[in-house]
Amino acid sequence: MADPINRTILVTDVERFSSRVDGDQAVLRRVLYEVLRKTFAAASIYPTEYTTEDRGDGVFALIDAKVPKAQLLRALITVTPAELREYNRRASEVARVRMRCVVHSGEVALDERGAIGAAVIDAFRICDSDDLKDELAKIAEPSLLCVTDLLYQSLVRHQHPGLVPEHFHPLDASSKDGHRDGWIYDRSRIHQESAASPEQPKPRAAPSGAAAPAAGISFLGTTHVAGDAVGGNKYVGGDQNG
Repeated sequence: MADPINRTILVTDVERFSSRVDGDQAVLRRVLYEVLRKTFAAASIYPTEYTTEDRGDGVFALIDAKVPKAQLLRALITVTPAELREYNRRASEVARVRMRCVVHSGEVALDERGAIGAAVIDAFRICDSDDLKDELAKIAEPSLLCVTDLLYQSLVRHQHPGLVPEHFHPLDASSKDGHRDGWIYDRSRIHQESAASPEQPKPRAAPSGAAAPAAGISFLGTTHVAGDAVGGNKYVGGDQNG
């Protein structure tokens, strides 16, 4: 067995896969692989930067640690559900796809039979948990993303572009060998503790006796104002002196 190397771990599982007949399962697998291919392409992850293992009702992928994890999460949040919605819109009810996705990071060793490591087990335990299956059943979206607590604390919490902490909600995933903490993405509701986190910037109080400044809007990166592209971070409106 080779020495372990840090990898990004992605585990996917198609809902109610085993209840379909063989022909429908074959269709679902083709759809799953095509959606993942487009997701990786959108995240600028090249075929040489990941490997996949088929798990029958899902796919297990190992991605090079040099690939920014934020790129993968943004694609799983946007591209994956969009591709599934487009496919499901044209598919019969028995051929529609809904899936769970779990992303983790950790040390993974490889031998001639595949991947070994506690991080791999953690990702599979969360993906297979009844708790995550129940969360998918609650939402209308065709895919549900869950990141482990490690990734939430080291990445999502720091508000990288496209990753809004208050759209992630805590999950206590129970399995046969204990509990594991994760965070599911659901932008339809706000996680109040994340929204009120002390990490968030706080508005400055107006000086005593002074009128409160007018509200303004911040833009990150290039934006368009009255049809013109404006580069760089900008603040429009309000009084920033004080």
